[in-house]
Amino acid sequence: MSTKPTIDQQVMNLFDLVRARQQAIAASEKPRWETTCTIGTNPDAVTDRMNIQTVSDAGRLVDMLGFLLQRRDYFNKAEELLGFKVGVFKWMGYTVDQWTRDFKTRLAQIELAAKRAELKILEARLDKLITMEQRRELELAAIQKEMGL
Repeated sequence: MSTKPTIDQQVMNLFDLVRARQQAIAASEKPRWETTCTIGTNPDAVTDRMNIQTVSDAGRLVDMLGFLLQRRDYFNKAEELLGFKVGVFKWMGYTVDQWTRDFKTRLAQIELAAKRAELKILEARLDKLITMEQRRELELAAIQKEMGL
């Protein structure tokens, strides 16, 4: 016959889950960019540029990828009509595939930020459920860890 975990045990188990998810997020926060991350619709104008590392609106990234796909399709069609192959389409020195991977990287970062905020809220709610005895145990474990014991 299995015994039901106490509320304290359930809270500690949930805390462990929250911490594990926070560590997973921290581990995946080191992006590898393939482009300069600075893009615009006019490669010669500096004023219309955006840095995708700072974009928080996913719609802007979707719009920019749509723009790149359209430009690539027009480029390929022009090559076909002229019967002359120039090469792979690049925008501001990078292929559409490279830009796409960087857009996906940024979208993943945006999702991670949302997950991090959600975990912070969960942690605050769980913190309210900790008993004084649990707080003492957690503090003691933290001190022991800091001292290398």
